Amino acid sequence: MNAIYILWLREVKRYVRSRVQIIFSLAQPTFYLLAFGFGFGPVFEKAGEGSYLQFLAPGVVGMTVLLSSMFSGIAVLWDRQFGFLKELWLRRCRESIS
Repeated sequence: MNAIYILWLREVKRYVRSRVQIIFSLAQPTFYLLAFGFGFGPVFEKAGEGSYLQFLAPGVVGMTVLLSSMFSGIAVLWDRQFGFLKELWLRRCRESIS
């Protein structure tokens, strides 16, 4: 469990240090909600009942969650490729033997 915490803490620190990633992770869903929600809203209301923004919001939230989890998975693959996960695994093996 300690290894998972170490990887999580490392990803959080990497995320907090990257201002570009923070800006885009907040700006992209906001842009989609504003541009598509208010842009296609009148067309959606003419076609049927309801608000297009209410229709669009769960999809944008789902897309944001999937994209952020995908980028986290890519970060784990980079760690594996450059040997960080092997070092972490060997460290855990040495601690369990001691």
